[in-house]
Amino acid sequence: MQEISNSTFIQRTMILEGKPWKFYGRPYILTILNRNPKEMLLMTGRQSEKSTTMAGKHITYMCR
Repeated sequence: MQEISNSTFIQRTMILEGKPWKFYGRPYILTILNRNPKEMLLMTGRQSEKSTTMAGKHITYMCR
């Protein structure tokens, strides 16, 4: 079986507002999703999809 990246897995499985979650125009999300450090500190602004991104990371972790 071929290993796929976390972001690819999420784009294939996570549905938001009836559509697959895509990362067009938001490359910072790919960086967060595809790295798996022991600890992570994010400096973000408001409305930057933090909760959705972290939910996607957790779903990916639990499904692997």
